[in-house]
Formats: sequence, structure tokens, C-alpha cells
Amino acid sequence: MEQKRLQLSHDKVIGGVCGGIAEFFNIDPTLVRLVWALLTLIWPIGLLLYLAAMFIIPATTHRSGDSKAGGSESDPQSSRNRTFGLVLLIFGAVMLLHKLIPIISWQIIWSIVFIVVGLLLIIRSD
Repeated sequence: MEQKRLQLSHDKVIGGVCGGIAEFFNIDPTLVRLVWALLTLIWPIGLLLYLAAMFIIPATTHRSGDSKAGGSESDPQSSRNRTFGLVLLIFGAVMLLHKLIPIISWQIIWSIVFIVVGLLLIIRSD
């Protein structure tokens, strides 16, 4: 019997973390996403935990009989590096804006960051 491993899922909305957790526990990924979203609204650290999990949890490995394995699929490591780069750019921009324009509150800055990231995700999914 093969041991179950926690891996990022191909059933993903952002990074595959919730999909991977759902596959590991054999539950509906939508339920995991809803719980994660609610917990993140209560404790905003959930967003950072999600990003950390996205880089710590390994990507799904393909077996030779797996129908999803193919040359058309993008490299998961490249996608993770691009996402990590985007996160670093956003945090750097936020920190720079806060130093250059100290009268802007953190709430305004984070609101703009969330709007920009949301728009990027929507554009990227099309």
C-alpha cells in the first residue's frame, strides 16, 4: 500500500494548497477553501500561512500512467518562482510606499495590494 503524501493539487484556484489538503483528507476542496477563507478573515495570518504552504508543500508528482502528465503543462517550480517573485515585489512596493509617503495608512496600502493581486489573478485565469 502506497503512503499518502500531502502535495499541491492540480485542482487549484491560487496555488493548489487547499486542493492538496482536500485530496489528502479525501474531502471536498470547496469546503477546505471556504474554511480557509473564513479563518483568514478571522486571523489574517492565514494569508501568510497559505503563501508559506504554497512553497513548502511539494508539487504533485506525475506517474507514467497519469493522463495529466504531458509536455503542455507548465513547470510547477517556474510557476512557484513567479508567484514568489510577485509576492516579494508587492511586499517591497508596500514597504517603499510606507516609507516614502508616511501619511498613508496600512489599511489603505493593504486594500490596494489585495485589489491588485485579485485583478492579477482574474486576468491570469482568463
